[in-house]
Amino acid sequence: AGESLTWFDDEAKPGIESDKFAKRISCQNLICRRTSSEAFLSRTPRSVGSVSIKNDFERLYCNDFRDADYKIRNQVPEIAKKIKSMTFDEQNLMVGQMMALETGVPDFLVQLPKFSDLQDVARSSLDLLWDQWAKSQKKNYQKGLAYEEPLKIQVVPSSLYFRRITPKFSVELDINQGEFDRVISIVGKLRTRMNLKFSKKFLKWARREWKDIDPSTDVKKAERVMIPFVKMVEDQVELLVESYPVVPLTQKIDRLVVKELLDQLVTYEGNFFVGPQEGFMEIPVYLNYGIFALRHIRDSFKIKKNQGTIVSDLQKLRSLRL
Repeated sequence: AGESLTWFDDEAKPGIESDKFAKRISCQNLICRRTSSEAFLSRTPRSVGSVSIKNDFERLYCNDFRDADYKIRNQVPEIAKKIKSMTFDEQNLMVGQMMALETGVPDFLVQLPKFSDLQDVARSSLDLLWDQWAKSQKKNYQKGLAYEEPLKIQVVPSSLYFRRITPKFSVELDINQGEFDRVISIVGKLRTRMNLKFSKKFLKWARREWKDIDPSTDVKKAERVMIPFVKMVEDQVELLVESYPVVPLTQKIDRLVVKELLDQLVTYEGNFFVGPQEGFMEIPVYLNYGIFALRHIRDSFKIKKNQGTIVSDLQKLRSLRL
C-alpha cells in the first residue's frame, strides 16, 4: 500500500514510512500482480469519507482477514494434507514469501538459536515502546524548562513612556525571568496597576530639593529627601497588598519607585508646579509580567496547591510571590 522499510536516525530505530515509489500488489479475481501506483489507486474502491486506503482496509476487511481460514471440506486431498501439516508460523512465512516473490522485496526474518534469546527479542518490542514514550516525555519537558535565573524587577526607561511637558507621572516596572523577557519592555506582558497617592505640596518640595542635589556627592541631602519619600511609598504598598488581591512582592521596590519618580519630577518642563499646590494626586505604578515570569509564578502556585497550603481564593492570589 505504498509503504517501505526505513531507518529513523532521530529515534535510532527501524520503521515504516510512506513511499510513492514502493512496490504495490493489486489483486483481481484471485490473481495478484505487482502494479504501478496509478493502477493500484484506480483498482482500489474508496469508501465515503475515506481518509486513506490503509484506513479503508482496516475498517472494511479487518474482520474478513481475522476470520479467514483455509477451506478444508471438499478440498483436494493433497492440499488438505498439506494444510493440516502446517504450523501457524509456517502460514505466516508463506504469506510473507508470496509477497516477497510478487514485489521483489525480501521478507524480514529473525532466527535465534535459543528460546531464551527469543524472550529477549519479544521483550525488546515492549522496551522500545517505553523508550519511545520516555523520549517523547523528555521532549515535552524540554519545552517547559524554565530559566535557572530568579525573577528580577527592572525599571523601564522613562524615555519609552514619559513626556516632559505632560504631568502624567508614572512608574513602569518589568518582572522578568531570562533574556527573552528582558529583551521587551511593557509590550506583550501582563499588566497590573497600583495607584499611589501623594501630596502635591510634597511633590513640589521634593522636585525643588532634588534639582540642587548630586546624589553621588551629597549623600546626606539626598537621604533627607529619599527617607520620607520611601516611607510614604512603603506604607501605601503594604496597605495595597493587604486590601486588594494583587500579587505582592517580597523584594523592596520602594527605592526603585522613588528614584524613578524623582527623575521624572526633575526632568518635567511644564507649569504644573507653578504657584501654590493644594490637594493630592495619584501616580500609577505598573507591574508588567513577562511570559517566562508568569510561568515561574504558575509553577510556584501549583507546588503550593499540591502541598495543600492554599485555603481561600484570596490566598491563592497572594501566594504567587516573587
